[in-house]
Amino acid sequence: MKISKNMQYIGLAIVLVLIIAAIVYYRHKGTKTQAEPQSSDAAQSEQAAAAAQPASAGGSYWEGTLQLSNNPNKGNLMLTTATSTIYISTSRDFSDLIGKQVKITYQGTTSSFELGDITAK
Repeated sequence: MKISKNMQYIGLAIVLVLIIAAIVYYRHKGTKTQAEPQSSDAAQSEQAAAAAQPASAGGSYWEGTLQLSNNPNKGNLMLTTATSTIYISTSRDFSDLIGKQVKITYQGTTSSFELGDITAK
């Protein structure tokens, strides 16, 4: 049985579409975030965090110390700020910034946000 060139091209196109869809899916899935205020008054903590880290042109940001998470169920990284602990689950490698003061950009709210970038201060 001989397969025509057209059938080969169709099969190749289907495989490429599946690969691209998998890449997009896993990139989006790779960055989950969760913030956990240390204060018992969550509203006050969120207001203090918003005042301490104003919005920049590209979104909002936090500044603090990046650490390995003490609770892997919440994320593989954790940012400790003056007012809260933010857990970050990401597949990106920020190991060279562990233990350093960093600036983390994000879009959204402190309880539900999308990670932008993590850079050293």
